[in-house]
Amino acid sequence: MLELMLNTEFIPGSNMSGDMACADWRFLLPSLDLEEVLCLRMPPIKVVSVLSTICRRLNVVSADPKAAEKLDQAVQQRGLSKLRVIHVNDYARLPFSESSMDLIWIAGADGSPNPACLPGVAGELTRLLRPGGAVYFETFGLMDRFLALRKFRRSGGGLDTRQEYWLTPRRGEMRTAVAVGDTAMVRHFFRHVLFGRSFRTRVLSRVGETLSGLGLVRLIARRRGVWLQRSGTRGTLQKLPQYLVSLAEEGGVDLTTYRFGLSASGLYNSNKVIFYLSEGSKEKPDIVVKMTRAGEFNFRLANEAAVLTRLRQKDFIEAESYPELLFFDIYRGQAVLAQKVIPGEPFRRRTHLTADCPFAQRAIAWILQLGKASANTSAATSRQVAAGLEKLLTSFEKIYKPSEDERGFLKMQFDRIRSSRSAFPLVFQHGDTGTWNLLVRPNGRVAFIDWENGEPNGMPLWDLFYFLRAFGTWISRQRGDRDREASFQKNFLATSPLSDLLAEATEEYCTGVGLATALVEPLFYTCWVHWALREATRLSAANLHDGTYVRLLRLCIRERDRLSSVLPFGSESSAGAAIHRGSTNGKGPMTEMEQVRKHL
Repeated sequence: MLELMLNTEFIPGSNMSGDMACADWRFLLPSLDLEEVLCLRMPPIKVVSVLSTICRRLNVVSADPKAAEKLDQAVQQRGLSKLRVIHVNDYARLPFSESSMDLIWIAGADGSPNPACLPGVAGELTRLLRPGGAVYFETFGLMDRFLALRKFRRSGGGLDTRQEYWLTPRRGEMRTAVAVGDTAMVRHFFRHVLFGRSFRTRVLSRVGETLSGLGLVRLIARRRGVWLQRSGTRGTLQKLPQYLVSLAEEGGVDLTTYRFGLSASGLYNSNKVIFYLSEGSKEKPDIVVKMTRAGEFNFRLANEAAVLTRLRQKDFIEAESYPELLFFDIYRGQAVLAQKVIPGEPFRRRTHLTADCPFAQRAIAWILQLGKASANTSAATSRQVAAGLEKLLTSFEKIYKPSEDERGFLKMQFDRIRSSRSAFPLVFQHGDTGTWNLLVRPNGRVAFIDWENGEPNGMPLWDLFYFLRAFGTWISRQRGDRDREASFQKNFLATSPLSDLLAEATEEYCTGVGLATALVEPLFYTCWVHWALREATRLSAANLHDGTYVRLLRLCIRERDRLSSVLPFGSESSAGAAIHRGSTNGKGPMTEMEQVRKHL
């Protein structure tokens, strides 16, 4: 049970590092397996550290002696043996042999003059490139790009192939890249990828989408990434990185006719880079490829690949309601997973923001169906389940140091599971049923994406509890209430349409999977223990007690009497016995859910 969760070590702050969340333009390279790389100008130490992971040796040169000395000291402190820092007086005379570099990167300085525009520099760089080598740099305006490209063209070095990308944001680390001229992909990015949570970013996304539709995206996309290569084929290309094409071919998938856009959002090492692939001239992506930034998180994509494979084999739920795996592989120590795109719109755009929202009802019905179809009462006894969950409690106590009252109450919940005489059904668990992982398909049915936290032998009710909490939080947020704790109190600790929905859905879940209602209460509290542990990796030691889920857990413990009057916390040992909380007029959430399931 909970194979992924119980084999994860929860260390506060361990997922806060972003030292690999930089230089993400490297994923645009034809290969991430390079011999010699040359960098002009001084980038931050974390950037050169990342680049050193994709090459045998990285040479950083600068005409600024103080900057070179400072970087060299940082390199020595970190023990980066692959890095060599060199001070030069003139970029037009570099101490390297001819045809020695696979890649030359001219580090951006947020709009400062490109060294390649200086006399003799472009020619010197082309002299150093090996056959098939490439130069990469960024430009921040028409004149900047024109001057740099003219210098390389006049250098006579045979850099005859150019690949250009529109980059966002306008300054700082690159977060998205789309081939220049691919306005269809740009429109998709503005509508689905760059569409932010705040009102301001949503307005900017709408403006960008409109301008791209009119062919005027160049007015706002001033920042570009430029590749120049020796290939023998003159012109501008829009090709996938060769390493992705090769990996797909090994997995039996042909990607040679696909266009792409790259998203590298997120500030943590755990955040993935995502390629959106569209075949031919299609506007909407057909395939998504996820790739880890840091190898330590490969297990997440490996787990997703295994979970999607098992789902397809078991046929618990409609195949179109979750992604189809295309291939999974490890390249240069980093996991790569490709899956088909599920057509649809984000749930957050389609929801009616009410307890009787048909799409929320269908999401609940989907969770109930997965639980009922996969319920397994022979996989573990109540005592075995309690023993596994107590490992989570031990980690929770070590990290959060609960009060005596909290510790005693939680221990009592675990003891209730252990002492239960009822069968304990394990279920196939999605593991992250937040509203952001939910799509509404063209036929109105729902689909859940992002199965990195999936558990073939997971806990019953946890997916349901998490979805409803996330749904309630989103409703409150759209109505202007950003206090998550107050939102939960209003939605679930008092009589409300959402608390009625939670009670009704919980009752039906218990009936469907054969779960005794006496286990509802301990599963409710252990759900938030588990989420508090997961959140701890993203919190510093100083901010641990301000975490969303530990605060939610403590609130529920304080208000346990109010909560027990809302949820069916029964004491019956028979499966499915629960308190009926339907609407007296027969038009409450339960009736709507029954209508929805008839069409599933």
